[in-house]
Amino acid sequence: MEQKLSKRLLLIVLKYIPWLIAVGYLFGTIFATLGWSTAILTNFVGLSVLPTVLILISSFALGFCIWHRLPIYYTIVANWVNLYDYLIGFSFATIYTISIYLFLFVITVLLGAYFKNRHNVRKRNTKTRSI
Repeated sequence: MEQKLSKRLLLIVLKYIPWLIAVGYLFGTIFATLGWSTAILTNFVGLSVLPTVLILISSFALGFCIWHRLPIYYTIVANWVNLYDYLIGFSFATIYTISIYLFLFVITVLLGAYFKNRHNVRKRNTKTRSI
């Protein structure tokens, strides 16, 4: 019983924590770009590349659908954009930098909604065929 509960809790955490991390990354980037303090936010959602890779590998090992992997992909892309901005720097205004992250996040959410809806439609069609 206890092992089943821990496995269920692990699945829930691995499915929904990446979405919270992606939102935290978005707000952290916006706050940092505006020059606001991000210490508290960074302590809660700050991830380096290796834990992100661990979460991504776990999602493949457990057979998660793409809807649950999209925020992980967003986090990876946001890390690469952050690294580029840190090493080379963007040559445009702050508002454009924020726009890049908002665009990436909106694309991630829209793709997530599309794949989740497509998955639900397939599930409904399978149930209707089996009746």
